[in-house]
Amino acid sequence: MVGRIGIVLSLVWPATALFMPLSLWAHGGVGIEQDSCVERAGPSLIHFVAYQPEFSPSQEFCTRLPQVGSTILVFDLIDEVIRKRPASLRVVETDTTAEPRTLLHIPAQTYLNGVLNAELTFDAPGRYAAVVTLENPHQQITFAFRVGRWSVQLLVALGGLCVGALGGYFLFLTKKPPQLRLLKG
Repeated sequence: MVGRIGIVLSLVWPATALFMPLSLWAHGGVGIEQDSCVERAGPSLIHFVAYQPEFSPSQEFCTRLPQVGSTILVFDLIDEVIRKRPASLRVVETDTTAEPRTLLHIPAQTYLNGVLNAELTFDAPGRYAAVVTLENPHQQITFAFRVGRWSVQLLVALGGLCVGALGGYFLFLTKKPPQLRLLKG
C-alpha cells in the first residue's frame, strides 16, 4: 500500500508548484538583468510591476494579471540618467486588429524620485501594453501583459498534469497486488 501511495505522490507532486503563492512566480528569483519585468532603455533599466489590491493586496504581477478590475501600475526608473528625462505613459489594448485603444495617457514629466505610477481599471480580459516614452532623445519601451486570461502554457501544463494523474491511477491503482506464495525450502 505504501508503495502505491509513493508512486501516486511522485506523479502528482509537480501539481504543488501550480498552487504556490503567485508572488513566488512573479520574478522567478532571478537578478535584475534577467528579470522578465525589466526592459532596457538604452544602457538604463525600467522595472514594471502591477498590483491588484482588490484581488491580492500584496502580490506583484508583470506579464499576467489574474483578474480584471482595479490595478496599480508602477514603473521604477532604476538609473539616475532616465529619472532626469521627461517620461510619459500610455496603456493600450492590443487585442484589437485596428489601432490600439488607449485606456490611459499620462503626459511627459520628470520623475526625480524614480517612480512613475498610475491606477486604472481593466474592464475586460485581454492583451494590453504599457508604453513608457522617454524624451530627449525620444525612446519607447513597451511592457506587454495579459489581464484575466489563462495562458496557453498554463492550460497545457494543467492538461498534462490531469492526464498524468489519470494515467498513474489506472496504471498503478487498478492493478491487483501480486500474490505472495510461501516456498518450502
